[in-house]
Amino acid sequence: QIKNTLNTENWEWEIFCMRVGLGCEPMTYEQIGNSYGLLRERPRQALHKVYRKIKQLFFEMAAEDF
Repeated sequence: QIKNTLNTENWEWEIFCMRVGLGCEPMTYEQIGNSYGLLRERPRQALHKVYRKIKQLFFEMAAEDF
């Protein structure tokens, strides 16, 4: 449900889940990158994008309370 609310790409959501340990053990950026055949920087960028969307969602939710 959160994934749909954030409107993220599937692979961004998978990276988020891998990093924070939703459904599996938390992984490092290097481990995530290796599983996708990427350098560790690209998963870090994707995760940063998801965090920005989460932050924006919370700001929107807080603004609705006023």
